[in-house]
Amino acid sequence: MLNNAIDYIKSNSSLESIDKMYNTNPQDEYNPNCSGMDTHCIIGLIAAKLSNNNYLHIREIYSNKVECCDFFESTKHSFFAIRDSLDEMTV
Repeated sequence: MLNNAIDYIKSNSSLESIDKMYNTNPQDEYNPNCSGMDTHCIIGLIAAKLSNNNYLHIREIYSNKVECCDFFESTKHSFFAIRDSLDEMTV
């Protein structure tokens, strides 16, 4: 079991692999690597920005999800604060 865990970490430890994991199908609502859609949106948005992967399109998908889904208001606030910070960031 430890070998499986080590292999998993090795194969998913780069920014590109994390971006692929979350943003290959950003509209997919099930990601076994994530605790829920709220964290999926935040991690996916950050990964898209840092890897220069179609950020504006992925930003729109996740922003719409956060606005429409039944997330805690504090989570929505955090998402939009992170999004606004990423929008101002140059990579």
